[in-house]
Amino acid sequence: QWRVDAAGHRASALAWAGRFTDVDAVAGEVLRVAEETGHAGAILAARVARDMAHLQRSADLIGSEARLHESVAATDAAAPFNSLLLPWAAMLQAERGDRKGALATAIRGRQAFPPAITWSGVLAGCELWCLALLDSPEWALRLKECEHFVPVAGSPSFVGRRWFALFLVLSRVARGELVAAAALYPVLREMLDDGWRFGLLQPVEGLVGLAAAAGGNWDVAEGQFRSALAFVDEAGDRLGKPAVQKWYAWMLLRRAAPGDHDQARVLLDEVITSCQAMGMQLTLGEAEALRALLNA
Repeated sequence: QWRVDAAGHRASALAWAGRFTDVDAVAGEVLRVAEETGHAGAILAARVARDMAHLQRSADLIGSEARLHESVAATDAAAPFNSLLLPWAAMLQAERGDRKGALATAIRGRQAFPPAITWSGVLAGCELWCLALLDSPEWALRLKECEHFVPVAGSPSFVGRRWFALFLVLSRVARGELVAAAALYPVLREMLDDGWRFGLLQPVEGLVGLAAAAGGNWDVAEGQFRSALAFVDEAGDRLGKPAVQKWYAWMLLRRAAPGDHDQARVLLDEVITSCQAMGMQLTLGEAEALRALLNA
């Protein structure tokens, strides 16, 4: 069984590395063997990998959200770890424009998972991000309760703490706390250096770029955004591309060097068109707000 377990983790690793094309064959074989042997952990790992690869390439928000909930229900034997799929379901809800529903899903996941296990940082981070989107007064209190998940650069960090850092940079930027967001750059850079390419419905490169841009580190930020755009094209990541383009445009607006606003306008026009076609209401609203700044 340890071989089946290792194969399941390999499928997950391929997904987090952004190797979505390789996931299909590996996850399919793991599922076949794991279901024959009743290995619940491997079934969950393979479903996670398969669902992540599917949602990024299909950009089917409603179908992918339903698929995630189906995987949670189908892997009760792996509870409470099956609840780790709920943050991605919550992110899809938020992207569809259902921010309150996303928060409810995030809370459901957190309540189902033992807080002493470091994986719970994924669930705590998602809830924090949902609160930031709603501009909730509970945000600061919730952060104080879970700030122990914030990893320290240069120190070994468990996966849950690293996912928490990704959610936290998005939360900080949503709240306009750019200095605090920029402080997360070393941690996010370490994730990227360790091979993490795929993040919260968008590539890790883009989130590293976001942290760099929050601190006014323009050259580093631009390099990360360009790398992220190359990655999403290579990986066929339809869902991640508008997010990268949006944050790149946000950086260009803040830098405001000659030609930056024209480049930002091109990026935002493409984001708006893509989001309208895919039903990405959250990113669409943010892109339209940035576009309005260009027209002001």
